[in-house]
Amino acid sequence: MAEERESSSALTEELKRVEARLAESEARYDMLVEQSPDNILIHDLEGTVLFTNISRVEVLGAKSPEEVVGRNAMEFIHPDDREMVMGVIGGAFEDFQNGRDSKRTIEHRMLRLDGTEFWGEATGVFFVYDGKPAIQTIIRDITARKEAEEELKRYREQLEELVKERTSELYSEIEERKRTEEALKDQINFLLTLINTIPSPVFYKDTEGRYLGCNAAFEESVGLSSDDICGKTVYDLAPKEVADKYFEMDSALFDKPGVQVYECPVRYTDGKEHDIIFHKAIFSRSDGSVAGLVGVMLDITEGKRSKAAIEDAVRKFRTIFESSSDAIMLFGDNGFIDCNNATLRMFGCSESEEFLGTHPGEWSPPEQPDGRDSIEAANSKIARAFKEGRNFFEWTHKRADGESFQAEVLLTPMQLEGKMVLQATVRDITERRRLEYEKSELHSQLLQSQKMEAIGTLAGGIAHDFNNIMTVVKSLSSLALTKVAPGSKLYEYLKPIENASDRCTGLIQQLLIFSQRKPCEVGPLSVNDTIENLLGMLRSLIDEDISINEDLCNGLWEVSGDRGRLEQVLINLIINSSDAMPQGGCIRLGTENVTLTKQEASGISGAVPGDYVRMTVDDDGIGIEPEVIEHIFEPFFSTKSHGGNGLGLSVVYGILKEMNGCVDVSSEPGAGSKFSVYLPATTDPVGGAQEASVNEFIASDGQGRRILLVEDDMWVRRSTAMALMENGYIVEQAEDAEQAIAIFFKEKGRFDLVITDVVMPGRDGLQMMEPLFEVNPGIPVLFYSGHVDNKAQLDSIIKKGFAFLQKPYEVPDLLRAIEESMVRG
Repeated sequence: MAEERESSSALTEELKRVEARLAESEARYDMLVEQSPDNILIHDLEGTVLFTNISRVEVLGAKSPEEVVGRNAMEFIHPDDREMVMGVIGGAFEDFQNGRDSKRTIEHRMLRLDGTEFWGEATGVFFVYDGKPAIQTIIRDITARKEAEEELKRYREQLEELVKERTSELYSEIEERKRTEEALKDQINFLLTLINTIPSPVFYKDTEGRYLGCNAAFEESVGLSSDDICGKTVYDLAPKEVADKYFEMDSALFDKPGVQVYECPVRYTDGKEHDIIFHKAIFSRSDGSVAGLVGVMLDITEGKRSKAAIEDAVRKFRTIFESSSDAIMLFGDNGFIDCNNATLRMFGCSESEEFLGTHPGEWSPPEQPDGRDSIEAANSKIARAFKEGRNFFEWTHKRADGESFQAEVLLTPMQLEGKMVLQATVRDITERRRLEYEKSELHSQLLQSQKMEAIGTLAGGIAHDFNNIMTVVKSLSSLALTKVAPGSKLYEYLKPIENASDRCTGLIQQLLIFSQRKPCEVGPLSVNDTIENLLGMLRSLIDEDISINEDLCNGLWEVSGDRGRLEQVLINLIINSSDAMPQGGCIRLGTENVTLTKQEASGISGAVPGDYVRMTVDDDGIGIEPEVIEHIFEPFFSTKSHGGNGLGLSVVYGILKEMNGCVDVSSEPGAGSKFSVYLPATTDPVGGAQEASVNEFIASDGQGRRILLVEDDMWVRRSTAMALMENGYIVEQAEDAEQAIAIFFKEKGRFDLVITDVVMPGRDGLQMMEPLFEVNPGIPVLFYSGHVDNKAQLDSIIKKGFAFLQKPYEVPDLLRAIEESMVRG
């Protein structure tokens, strides 16, 4: 018994230790869960959330776990991604049951409690929770990463476009660079020849004291070739005591950049000691930093320090001084004391006397761009140059004729004839600044163009949705009108719906014109009819305190063009006039026939002699300044302080150019503006619009012919089917290509016609017809679409000989298209 008690006691102690370790493990697990940067969910196989960590519950839009626990996890998954997620979970569960790794990581769209959408990265794994299979899911919000990826994609596309443009520019730049390089080679050859013809030794070094080059006279003086000299220092060529002297003088020049002149004895290869005057100066890089020094050795052994030797040295350096393309000048106590010819050219002086003795502030506008007085600012720059040894900055100068220009200026103090003076090197950067400004302007125009393209895309998308909606309204209102007697109360209710649908169709056409998705339909048209049909809309576009008075000519000639684009011209001109009358006023709209003579046409830009229809838009507005008129038709030019995109009048100009027309403007500030549009007259007859009667389709008889109707929009499908069945057709309906193929195969292709939308989810209409033609090769087909861009695939449909109907359509149009399709089939 004692042994059993001991065994039981040991077992109890072991159980306590196991429970303690388990409790410690659970505590560590709870701590890790709550410190996780991601949301952790545990839910059962039905999707019910059993647990979530407190620390990251806000990822799901909750303030506490209680708002999440008990909900179905599918509520947090975007409806469009739920089927995909369920598929992944199913595969993971199968692996879990078979003892395999069930861990899965996927990215999908998710929903917070308030319905907002975000992208999540979910890592889930099956495990046993409270004795039952459950799923632990770690959710990480990756919306920022997804947005960054999309932004990167957009930048990459823009970059590719810019690379294409830049590649074209580079070809031109390369050719220009080749010419520049050739010119530079010629200039270098000239300078090398010039240096080698100088009888005095010439050398140049970098800032480390290494020789960069020399002339033939220097080679002769040291008895070495340039190959043996370049890359070495004076310590490699002369005894240390001599090299120390040269190194000391070079260092002094680099410490105080300028011009250095001193005398030093030098022993040449002939064994004789020569008295040499070293004349050295630093040379700078394009950014103004010191690149090295250049030195000339003047042998004054014969006639030491003679006047002739000094004059000869001055003459040689004057040649180098004058060969510079930058303006170089010397400034002393009493103003400029010397300058090169480039200075006179840059500042527009014909003689040096005009420049010498003046102060830098006199060759500057009264104030610099930062508002400082130019003379005061110039004195400050000069003082800083003397204090720091150099000063490099940008400055606004002016030429003799008063023209301002931007320049880079390098000020370097130097000693001349025992006095400190300032050497100024000036480079005109006006052209560089102009190119930088043009680049900035082009970038702004690119952004504006992208914005307008996005607006156009939105307008095109809205127009497509309207097409579907108006197809339903037109079909059902026309169908309903055939069921009631004209004059009845219900007829009076339905007729305005039909009229409103016609007006809405016109609005759709305006949207398509704006988005540039409506194809141009050129033909004879009446300007008066266009104006009268548009007057109602025009009056709704402007403020109530602005009136429109029309004076339309009887017997007006016809013109050739697209009605929608002519309407766009009229709308833009009316809106432009209304914007010019913020206090209200009157817009006068008129038409007349005119014949321009050669003399009259010469006064109107773009006009030629001939017959025209002249349309005028005259307002009482604020008028236009003369210097502005010549720019108003330029793209992106706008005088509006806000809200203007600068495209309205440029669109007018572009449309009129397409129609071989032109526009003339007359205006005075405060006296209003008058825009005169000239459109070439045409002798082609204007075709009157054929309006179908609402009862016309009653005469049509489908004779029980069978039609397969494929349309993904439920209401368009139902309204079209109702109209067809009302006219004696038997209609089978399908909401997408897959359903249509299944019906067609089931019926073994026994249909008289297939009517299908072009753009549908999954397979489009053209792709759907391929398997249908294998069953019934001769089946007629009628395509229709609410799109008018490339999505409609109109070119492919026409090339293949199929019929096409544009939404929105009247029921008579649909019936006529059906008959045409069957004839084609």
